[in-house]
Amino acid sequence: MLTSELFSKLQNLLPEKIFSSTEILQQHAGNCFYIPSYLPDVVCYAESEEDVIKVTDFCIRNRIPLIPYGSGTSVEGHTSAIYGGICLDLSRMNKVLEFNPIDRYVVVQPGIPYNKLNEFLEPHGFHFPVEAGWGASIGGMMSTNASGAGATDAGSMAKNVIGCDVVINKSGKAGKISIGTKSPKSSAGYNLLTLFAGAEGTLGVITEICVKIRENFTHYRTICCQFDEIQKVVNFVVNMKKSVHFRRIELLDKLQTKACVIYSKINDLHADKNTLIIELAGNDYLVDHESKLIIDYLNCHFAENIKIFNDKKSAENIWMMRKNACPAAIQVIGKSKKAMATDASVPISKLDECIQACYLHMEKYGLEAPLVAHIGDGNFHFTILLNPDDQEEMQRALKFNQCVVREALKVGGTCTGEHGIGLGKKSYLEAEYGDSLFLMRKIKQAFDPLGIFNPGKVIDVDIMNRMV
Repeated sequence: MLTSELFSKLQNLLPEKIFSSTEILQQHAGNCFYIPSYLPDVVCYAESEEDVIKVTDFCIRNRIPLIPYGSGTSVEGHTSAIYGGICLDLSRMNKVLEFNPIDRYVVVQPGIPYNKLNEFLEPHGFHFPVEAGWGASIGGMMSTNASGAGATDAGSMAKNVIGCDVVINKSGKAGKISIGTKSPKSSAGYNLLTLFAGAEGTLGVITEICVKIRENFTHYRTICCQFDEIQKVVNFVVNMKKSVHFRRIELLDKLQTKACVIYSKINDLHADKNTLIIELAGNDYLVDHESKLIIDYLNCHFAENIKIFNDKKSAENIWMMRKNACPAAIQVIGKSKKAMATDASVPISKLDECIQACYLHMEKYGLEAPLVAHIGDGNFHFTILLNPDDQEEMQRALKFNQCVVREALKVGGTCTGEHGIGLGKKSYLEAEYGDSLFLMRKIKQAFDPLGIFNPGKVIDVDIMNRMV
C-alpha cells in the first residue's frame, strides 16, 4: 500500500506524471479477458529511461511493487497489480531511436506498438516480421516472447531481438544494464538476452530494444480454402512444408469460421467448414512456383472453396477476418461473454490428435470454445467463452484449460506457445518444468531479492515477507 507520505514523495520525484484517479487506475487494472481486475495504487507515465530509473529506485528503497505496462493487450494477467503498488506505463516511450537499413535493425523504446513500428518502416521498404495482438507494444512482446501468425516464418521475439537495455536492482539501487550486441553473431558468456525474452517484467524493466527488420517482399499471395476435417489440414501442412516456405498459415475451425463469417460479413466462405488461410511471400518466380504446388495438392485432396488473392490489398478482408477472430467469438458465439484463451503448442505431427482429444473434453464440460491455430508451428488457441461471475461455469472452463495443457504435455508440447505465464498459467509451469523450476526461482531471487518486480507473475516466491 502506498501511503500518503510516499505518494507525495513520488509526485515530487516525477511532477505531472503520477496519476491516481479511479478512471486511470481502472484502465490499468485488467482487460476484456477472464483475469480479475486488480487496481494499482498509482500509475506513473514514464517518458524517458531516467524516469524509469527514478521510479524503480523509489520502489527498491521503499519496497513497493512495480508493474511495467505497455499496451494492456495481455491475456494472462501480466499487468495485474495483485499487491497494489506502482503501475509504470511505458506507452509514452514510443520512439524509434535508430534505423539501420544496412545492418537491418532498428532500436526502439519499449512502448512503441509493432504496427506503428511497421508504419515507420514501410516507406523505407522494411518491416518487423513478428505479429501479436493488434497494438501490442514491442516491450510487451519481448516480455512475453510473443510470436503470432508470422512465427512459422520469422520465429518468436527471442529470435528477432538482438539487444536491449534493462533497469534492474543493482546491489540495492536501480541501474541500467545493456545486453546483446548489434553484431550478427556472438558467443560471449551466458545468453542473458534470451532470459529477458519471456520474463514478463519480473526481473527488470526494459527501456530500449534492438530488433531485426526485413526488407519488404516484392510479391504476396494469399490462398484460402476449406476442409471438412482438421486432419486433412494437418496432413497438408506436414506434406507441403517439405517444399513450401509459408509466410503465414492459419486455421479456423468450424465454430470459429461461423463466428468470423458473421462478424466480418464474409459472404463467400461456408460457415460450416474448417478454414485454412495461407500467405506466401517472396519474388514472383518463387510465389508462382509455391502457389502451383499448393493448388495442385489442394485439388488432389478434396479441399473446397479454393480462393486465390494475388496481392496484399485483395487479401485484406480475409486477413482482417482472422485478426478479428477473438472479438468475433466473443460477440457472435459468446454473446459478449469474456474469453479465456488456451495457448498450447505441440509438434505438428501430434496436432490433430491433440485437438481431437480436446474436443472430447470440451463436450464433456459443456463449453463453447472456437479454435484458431498458427498451424505452421503447432500453436493453437481454444477461446473459452464464459461468465467469470458464474463460478460453476468458471470451474468448468478451468478444468477444460487444464485438459488442454495436459494433452499438450502428453505429446511433448507446452502450456504456452506465445501468451506467457502471467497469473493465468502459473499452475501449469511446474507440470511442464518440474525439476528445473528451482532454477527459475533462483534467477528471480538473484535479480529481484526484494520481490518487487511484477510480483506474483510467472513463479511464486515469498513476496509479502520481503515487501515490508
